[in-house]
Amino acid sequence: MEDFEALNPSNVKDIQTQYGSGKVGTLSDGTKVVARPGSKTGGSTLEIKISSKKIYKIRY
Repeated sequence: MEDFEALNPSNVKDIQTQYGSGKVGTLSDGTKVVARPGSKTGGSTLEIKISSKKIYKIRY
């Protein structure tokens, strides 16, 4: 969550995922960012969606 907050997203909303509560927001250039507490591999995930085909997933 620290890395998510460091990106300073706007329009931040709480979301429910199959892994628990997370957050979604939008960066100044329109990029969507999602933070969630889990993933298929088990770790917390910060997801940066550049476009529908280009998604970066940072797993902790």
